[in-house]
Amino acid sequence: GTKAETAAWRVEKLAAGRHTVRVLAWSEASRGQSESVAFVVPGAAPLPRLVILAVGAGEFKDTRVHRLPHAGGDAEAMVKAFRDHSGPLFREITPYPGAGEKGALTGRAATRANILKGLGWLRREMTRGDYGVVVFSGHGQRTDGGLYLIGHD
Repeated sequence: GTKAETAAWRVEKLAAGRHTVRVLAWSEASRGQSESVAFVVPGAAPLPRLVILAVGAGEFKDTRVHRLPHAGGDAEAMVKAFRDHSGPLFREITPYPGAGEKGALTGRAATRANILKGLGWLRREMTRGDYGVVVFSGHGQRTDGGLYLIGHD
């Protein structure tokens, strides 16, 4: 037959916020798991961090591509809006440091290489509790079934 077992654990210093617990059990003969139980530990949960990559591609090396004189300003305005209005929601707001003072890759800096560096930074920088935002103001083009963003070059 089946033998029931009971056990109890006391978890000390569990961080404030929402948690989920599930019991996993296994033996040579079988594996099983319990239903999940969600609970909240009272107290102030730590705020997440916001990580931003903003690109405003409005100037183009190829003069056949229509200029977008406001693309750079749009990307910078998005970073400014997050900084000015999202402070209470995040412990820190971190724009891509390679984007300069206003936090956005704009003008001739909005190259394919710089955009890819920014995406790599975003991937390395973000942790599990962070929120990430990618802003792109510029042209896109459908080619071979895909949508491609057009940078300066």
